[in-house]
Amino acid sequence: MNRKQRRAAVKRGVTATDLRQEQLAGIRFAVKCYSVAVAMVLHDKLGFGAVRLNRVMGWIQDMFDSIQRDYVKIGDLEETLHEECGIVFKDGESNAN
Repeated sequence: MNRKQRRAAVKRGVTATDLRQEQLAGIRFAVKCYSVAVAMVLHDKLGFGAVRLNRVMGWIQDMFDSIQRDYVKIGDLEETLHEECGIVFKDGESNAN
């Protein structure tokens, strides 16, 4: 948000806290959408049932927690996937080389 947009927001009564809450809500929505898409692909295309889906989604949640707590860096994960699988992540999308 640029300076002009921030001033307009203040005139409308929008606070920095309001903006941060909206930003966090957007992030939560994006993560939920991506998680649901991953689970659906695993179920629909690979035949994962409830047990395997819960196990894999738990592992994914553990990975998110490790990233959030700075136990592992996202750049290191990207590098490993590139070296071992030939996958390059650009602008939020994955493209196999």
